[in-house]
Amino acid sequence: RRNVVVLAHGKFPRGGRRVKTKTKASIAVSLLLVISILGLMIVAPGRPLELETNYNLSKPVRLTDGAGKDEDPSPLRAADGVYHLVWFSDRDDGKGDLWHIESKDGDKWSGPARITKGPDGDFYPSLAQAPDGVFHLAWFRISSKSPHPSNIMYMRSHDCRVWEEPVPITDKPGIDWAPHLSVDGKNDISVAWSSDRSGNKDIWMTRSENGDKWADPVAVTDHRDNDDYPC
Repeated sequence: RRNVVVLAHGKFPRGGRRVKTKTKASIAVSLLLVISILGLMIVAPGRPLELETNYNLSKPVRLTDGAGKDEDPSPLRAADGVYHLVWFSDRDDGKGDLWHIESKDGDKWSGPARITKGPDGDFYPSLAQAPDGVFHLAWFRISSKSPHPSNIMYMRSHDCRVWEEPVPITDKPGIDWAPHLSVDGKNDISVAWSSDRSGNKDIWMTRSENGDKWADPVAVTDHRDNDDYPC
């Protein structure tokens, strides 16, 4: 059995200077999420809003309102039509955990619910739903213990409310971060992320049939420049 996985990622030179590129693309949106200094905002189809893309979108609506940081939103429209959103927030304890809200119509949303908690920091969630209805979530966790390595974590749920215990996909010193999780039509899970385990940042990837056992990570890229943010 063969599966084809296509990855896109950002490449940065060793010096840290961003490479400027210009691309043209067609984008279909059901929900467009942006981050503002004041918190997470949502733009949904509705009243016209002038944008360069020429899409008719409603005015942004704030979804969170707190004194801390709300970042890294991962939106999903589930098979039953319910909208889900998972993001990182340092509200309450200032350490950083993952939170979840949901909505049946994109207008009225549930109250925020914390789905991870502990002494370590949880960041950059990537949420997906498999054809069998199971929700899968990957993110990176920065250890509270020196030298503070970061590793890729994973957990799953049947309703996005009650989650199984998180398990580590990676367990290495250094930096494993910015994961992207996807599920194919056979419910097989793929997770790609950026790692400095080879000396500089490259894209690495692993797969699992059910989330219980993961294949050994393999390098997808190998370049002297840094490769980040797979998608």
